[in-house]
Amino acid sequence: MLTIKDLSFSALTVKAGDSISIVNADSTDHTVTADDGVRSTFAAPAGKTVSVVIPKAGTYAIHCKIHASMHGSVTVT
Repeated sequence: MLTIKDLSFSALTVKAGDSISIVNADSTDHTVTADDGVRSTFAAPAGKTVSVVIPKAGTYAIHCKIHASMHGSVTVT
């Protein structure tokens, strides 16, 4: 589970192909966007949970398009 809380992302390591729950515990909307600009942007509405699958192994740097100070990474093995 990737948790968004207090304008920050938790660290996450998952296996390729696993479903990832993104939990936005903040009271404001966020996005989960890959820094490389190639992968999709996922909306993370305030107080909601969304699920995504990352099929390929790698370490993905992420940020929020709405809040430029929010950065994190997801490691897929």
